[in-house]
Amino acid sequence: MKDKYYTPDISEFHIGFEYERWCNTVWNKYKYEPFDQDKISTIQYKIHDKHIRVKYLGKEDIESLGFKYIMTSYDGYYKKGDSTLGIAYDGTIQITVRKDGMLEKEASGINIKNKSELKRLLKQLGIDGD
Repeated sequence: MKDKYYTPDISEFHIGFEYERWCNTVWNKYKYEPFDQDKISTIQYKIHDKHIRVKYLGKEDIESLGFKYIMTSYDGYYKKGDSTLGIAYDGTIQITVRKDGMLEKEASGINIKNKSELKRLLKQLGIDGD
C-alpha cells in the first residue's frame, strides 16, 4: 500500500498549492501564497528536513471538489455535472466533459499526485473545481 503522504519537490509549489508543515508537535495545513507565507528558501529547507508533506490524491479530495462517486457493475468513477473523472489502476486519471451527450473536452493518461494538481487541471479544462 502506498503511503498517504509524500515529500514534494519545490517545482510542485504554485499559488494555492496545499501542503502541511511540521510545527512543534503537529502538522499544520497551508496553501502556498508567496507574498504572505514562507519564502521559497524556507520551503526548500523544510522540504530537505522532511518538515513539509503533501497528501496523495484520495477519494475524499475528489469528493471535496464536488464530484460524486458512482459505482457501476464493472467499475467506479466520479461525476460532476457533464464531467466524469475516472482513475485507472495505474493511478492515472481520465477526465471527460460532455455537452448534450457529445464529447467536448478530454484529458487522459495524466498522473496526478495531489488535490492541488487536480484543481489546476480542472481549471485548465474549464471545470469548476471548488
